[in-house]
Formats: sequence, structure tokens, C-alpha cells
Amino acid sequence: EFRRVLFRSHLLIIWIVNIIFYQFTNSNTGTIVVSLVIILVYLDQKQWVKFNRGLKLISQYGFLAFSVAFAYLAVIYKNLNGALNILWNQLNEMLSGRLLYGAYTYDIYGFTFLGRLNRFPIKSYWRGRWLDAIFFDSVYFQFLFEIGILYLMIIAVAFVFIGKMTTNTEKIFIIALIYYGIMERYIVN
Repeated sequence: EFRRVLFRSHLLIIWIVNIIFYQFTNSNTGTIVVSLVIILVYLDQKQWVKFNRGLKLISQYGFLAFSVAFAYLAVIYKNLNGALNILWNQLNEMLSGRLLYGAYTYDIYGFTFLGRLNRFPIKSYWRGRWLDAIFFDSVYFQFLFEIGILYLMIIAVAFVFIGKMTTNTEKIFIIALIYYGIMERYIVN
């Protein structure tokens, strides 16, 4: 019982430290991912069979699912109107403009299969908006537009195989990386 209390207090301290970092950096990525990890660790301790299946499924196919979702969101932007356009813009706002940069890059350059270096102008006027300092801050867009879909598929297949051989703790770490990749590109390094 003492170890469980100690473990919970460690998780709480980690979460509080991330909240403090957020106050100084205004970067919510770490706080969101740490909160997700704490929730997953807590649920893992419950030893629910359905949770274990969900953990395995997300750790194996989450990277591919987010890659497909981000590709879809970049492609559909030009054809949206009405409520779907409002919903897309709200999601773009939640992701700090990342979707708009992806839609712009898809419209101008398209996806890349083997990778390429994109050279963006300092400022671009596109579809009624000024875009500046275009940068892929999402690993999924980085794969689709810079590293290449071939490499993305290799990583996605690796996640499927690795997910079969990992412990729940490792699966939670994989899921944290997958979610971290929504707002950061550094999981490739």
C-alpha cells in the first residue's frame, strides 16, 4: 500500500511540474501528454481486459490512424463549407494552426512518397489568409510532406509488430509518443 501511495504522489508531482512549466512556456503539449500518461497508468493498474485490448490496439495502429487522419484533414480543406468548415477551423485553432499549414502544403506541393525539401516563401497569401513562417510542428505532416509516405509506412508497420511484443508500460510510452506527434515533430529524432 505504501508503494502505491508513493507511486501516486510521484505521478502527482510530475503533473504539477508540467503545469508549472506550462505557466512559463505556454506550451500545452507536455501537459496534455503527461496527463494522458497518468490516466493510462492509473487505468492500467485496474487490470481491465478491455483496457488492455484498447492499449494494444492504439499502440499498434495509432500512428497509422493519425497519419491517415492528418492526410485527410489536409486534403478536404479546399472542399469544406458550412458547419464542416467551422468544425475544421475549430480543430485547426485547437492545434495552433497546424492543419492550415498542412492544407496549404498539400495544395501547393502535394504529398511526397520518397521525401523532399520544401522551400516556403516568407509570407504567402492563400485562400484569403496570410501565412508566414510555415513550419511542420506535427510529425504526421512532416512525414507526409517532407520525409515521405514510404518511410511513414515503414514506421507504421514497425509499430504494429512492436505493439505485439511490448508490456503495457511500453505500450503507454508508445501511445504517449503517438499523441506527442500531433503537436511536435521530434519523435522522429
